[in-house]
Amino acid sequence: MRSLLSAAKLEGGRAITEMTPRNRPFFYTPRAGAGDPGENTVTDSAPGVAEVYAKDLNPSQLDRVAAAVSLGGTVKPGCVRTQTWETDPADNGDGEFRFTFTVTTTDGKIVTGTAAGTAATVDTLTWGAGGR
Repeated sequence: MRSLLSAAKLEGGRAITEMTPRNRPFFYTPRAGAGDPGENTVTDSAPGVAEVYAKDLNPSQLDRVAAAVSLGGTVKPGCVRTQTWETDPADNGDGEFRFTFTVTTTDGKIVTGTAAGTAATVDTLTWGAGGR
């Protein structure tokens, strides 16, 4: 998680294409009113969570997703603290995980996030109440 947050903050959209699934959706929390990609995919069943496919986004859109993931560049990746951790009980070999964590922002706020994915990619990174 530190790697994705750090890369999103420093490298922008390139991090999203490298660390998220190519042919599967990536779920994230768009910034309110920012016009972030997938903002129109937020539903009542997943409030605050957008669904995008990195392969379908242009570089500017990928940068916007990276900005949302890194909380506008304010997240301090070195301050990730795991709260809960779950792995796939079936253990089908792909290393599925899901965990909640907290991070500290540059202005000292502590924000809770949820991440999920496999050993190879992260397919969910949401903030606040978002999650799936």
